[in-house]
Order: sequence, then structure tokens, then C-alpha cells
Amino acid sequence: MRKKLILITFGIVFGFLISELILRLIFPLPDIQATRGMYISDSTLAYRMRPNFSYLGESLNQFGFRGRNWDEDTEIRHIAFFGDSFTFGTGVDKYSFTFSKIIENELNKKNILDKKIEIINFGTPGYSTIQEKLLYENAKRSLFAKFNPEIVLLFFFLGNDAHDNATGNLFVQVIDGNLATYRPSWVRLKLDPLLGKLELYSWSRIIFRKLRSLWQKQHSKEEFNEVAQNDAFSMLRKDYVSRDPWKKGWLETAKTISLWKKSCDEDSKIFAIVMIPDLVQIDESLQLNIAKKNGISSEEYDTMLPNRKITEIANTNGIPYLDLTPEMKRCSEPSRLYIPLDGHFSEEGHKIISQPVENFIATIIRNK
Repeated sequence: MRKKLILITFGIVFGFLISELILRLIFPLPDIQATRGMYISDSTLAYRMRPNFSYLGESLNQFGFRGRNWDEDTEIRHIAFFGDSFTFGTGVDKYSFTFSKIIENELNKKNILDKKIEIINFGTPGYSTIQEKLLYENAKRSLFAKFNPEIVLLFFFLGNDAHDNATGNLFVQVIDGNLATYRPSWVRLKLDPLLGKLELYSWSRIIFRKLRSLWQKQHSKEEFNEVAQNDAFSMLRKDYVSRDPWKKGWLETAKTISLWKKSCDEDSKIFAIVMIPDLVQIDESLQLNIAKKNGISSEEYDTMLPNRKITEIANTNGIPYLDLTPEMKRCSEPSRLYIPLDGHFSEEGHKIISQPVENFIATIIRNK
């Protein structure tokens, strides 16, 4: 009996190991799982990215940001980019295809500062403007001793940044390296730390969620995308500006940007804003489709409403700004600039916005 039990146990363990090996070699996890383990908790920021984490065949740098390790050569001039997943480059596998790297390459080709320029990209997926400002203050006390940027650019996503600033996204938790915007189950809290790195466990969760969605008839990816587009469209609703969370979000946005500008002035740094539009702002057919589905008349929304709010904040505080919306509207097929069912910039989108941002930076440098 004991021998039989040992054989059964050995068979189970062997089968588990073989299954794990097959999954790792033949069935890699889908990209949505690529960030598993990428995040760590932070008492100030709620979370941050893990230094040297392997991400889609590349690695985050020594400080936990996307791109190669930053150069400590004191002769190099630095420009800092702050933002969320758009600045990070979510959806683009190679960092060399992101607007941050494209702009760095072009500025160096043109020898704008007579010295090598390095863009230090602080873009972090899911961050609000409040978290980005806190990250700046953290960097002042540590990283800026070695990498002291002359220019600080805030990339503000008009689709949801003001909405996120109502809470600051400071409630987000990290569960075994993953972000959780909800209260996780007791099972996940116990099992994820123990089994989170196993492919078999991860695939079992994927299959479970798929079966659950079929059983409960949950939203498809297309339906989730429609929800996200409706959320972005809500930023354009004229009547929503005076109600929470949008009202509070815009108040917090104005407050945070004003404080950030003052902090940069004290540090003798130039602070500037680049506005990134949502697809719903530049695709007229998409606007009309969403409005029709939701019974919203053209008088009830304004596609440039968030742009005007940021412009007002920038002018009040004497902040240089660039609105990418006009440039992107000139594209014959705006939808090509964004990844379908994702909403982030495609490689073409990164390429299109690089030129106006590069020109914006060059103008700031010339006017120093």
C-alpha cells in the first residue's frame, strides 16, 4: 500500500513537472500576462515597477523604468518624460519603436544641445498625474543627483488622466507582482505568492476566467473596449464637468500641475505639458457612433473640452504646452494610430507624434 502511494505521488509530481515544462516551451503565456511580477508595493506611490524586470524580451532598467540603463556620464544632458502607459509604451514590444526613443535619436542626430541627450523615461502604466508628481519628488531626492534633467515633460492623456486624479489611483494594490484595482479573493491572496510564477497555475487561472465568462456571459474584449470608449467619451460631456468624479478630478489636476510647476521653478527646471488625445477625440465616425448608441446629441458634448481645461491650467501657471490633437486629426485614418481593442498608440502612432514633440522640445531649448 505504501509503495503504491509513493508511485502515485511520484506520478503526480512527474506529471506536474512535465506539464510545466511543456507550457513553458510550447505554450507561452499571452502578452496580457507579460507584466506578471513587474510591480512592487510602494508606501508613497501605491506601486512602482521592479528594477531589471524582463518585459517582452527586454528588461526594465536599473531603476525599474523602460529602456536601457541610464548613462551616468556627467557630460550627458537629460530630459525627463513623465506619464502613464502611453509614455511607457504599452502595446509596443520594442522600446526602440516608442516615441521616447525615437525623439532621443532625432535630437541627437541634430545635435540640439551640442552634447549627447538622454531621455529618462519615468512613464509608468496606470499612474495618475498625482502619482507622477510624487514620483518626481522622489526622483529629486535620489536619481536627480546623477541624472539631473533640464526639462521635465508631463504627457497628459486626455482620455482618463483627469478622471484618475479624483482618487490618484493610490488605492491600487499589488498582489504577487500584479496590479489589483479591486479587493482580491482570499484564495488569490494565499495562492498567488506561492504559485504565481508557475505557468500551470497561470494557465489554470486563464482557463478558469474563460469558463467563468462563458458561464456568466461576461463581456467580450470588444464589449470591454466599448465600455472604455464610453468612459473616454464621458470626458467630453459638458454636463459631467460639474459632477464628481470629473469635477474633483479636474480640481486635483489643476492643483497637482500648479504645485509641480512651482517645484520645477524652485529646481531651475523647465516644466511643460504634452496633451495626448484619446481616439474618440480624433475619429469623428467613432464619436457619432458612440453618441448615437447612447442617445447623446451633438450639443451635449465637446471633443475639445479636456484640451481647453488643460490649456487653461497651463496658461494660468505659465506652462508651455503642446496639444497633439490637431496633428493627429490630420491623419487620414486616425484608427491606425491606436492599437485595436487596446487604445494605446500603435507603432505608427508613436512615429507620428514624435516629430511635433521633438520640435516642441527644440523650441523650448532655443528659448531657454
